[in-house]
Amino acid sequence: MPKLRYYIGYEKRAKKSKMGKEEVLILIARANECINEAQVLYDAHLYIGSVNRSYYSIFNSLQAGLQSLDIMVKTHQGAHVQFHQHFIKTGIFNDEIKKIPQRVEELRIKGDYEPDHQVYADEKQVALLLARQFYDAMKTYVHAKN
Repeated sequence: MPKLRYYIGYEKRAKKSKMGKEEVLILIARANECINEAQVLYDAHLYIGSVNRSYYSIFNSLQAGLQSLDIMVKTHQGAHVQFHQHFIKTGIFNDEIKKIPQRVEELRIKGDYEPDHQVYADEKQVALLLARQFYDAMKTYVHAKN
């Protein structure tokens, strides 16, 4: 019988959910796909889209890491809270990695929801580089754990 995992949102209600190793690997593959999309958009000078896809690479990586610990989140805020609790406070990742999800999410929100926001040269490249760094760290963790 498969293990039961918990579905946690920011409101901290839990629902039982069946997840497995395959889903974790699918999320890591999806995170890699998002990185590749971000690079294509960056190369095409579509910087807001590149920042968006960079963030979603991080979000999928976060979900993969959490699901490898039998935690499934349903909100972005829940993913950030659970990441901090299970990966930063426990020392799995350092303070450098800790700042990446929120930093890139802030850039994504500005690009997606503030029509007058210009994505500056450093922001567009930083988002992609940080997403790669985060993806690489989480991929290494997930593959070591699974």
